[in-house]
Amino acid sequence: MIPSRVQYFISVPAWNPERLKNYPSFTMLATIGTILAIAGFIALLVFWIMTLVKQFKSGDTLWGVLSIFFGILAPIWCFMNGHKSLGMKFIIALIVYIVGFALGGAGAVMSMPEMAP
Repeated sequence: MIPSRVQYFISVPAWNPERLKNYPSFTMLATIGTILAIAGFIALLVFWIMTLVKQFKSGDTLWGVLSIFFGILAPIWCFMNGHKSLGMKFIIALIVYIVGFALGGAGAVMSMPEMAP
């Protein structure tokens, strides 16, 4: 014997047919957002490592150690010590990561089927 709640959820469709026609566009939004987030994360990781190498080579060991634990200090150090191009690349990668994460999350939420009452 199946409980009545389970029968209700099995018998009621999980999505509205009107919403289903927009499903591919939201899935595409989630996919593009995820790709942007992954690309931004990889770029952030590369620029963070490049900044750490420059910090330790220039003798700023304290900044290097602090940047390992607090990543936001890496672009701040870049701007303070004249490495503006690396700092700008770091900030652009951070913006790409945030935008990708937001788009991916919005696309994933919008493509979820509606809950049955």
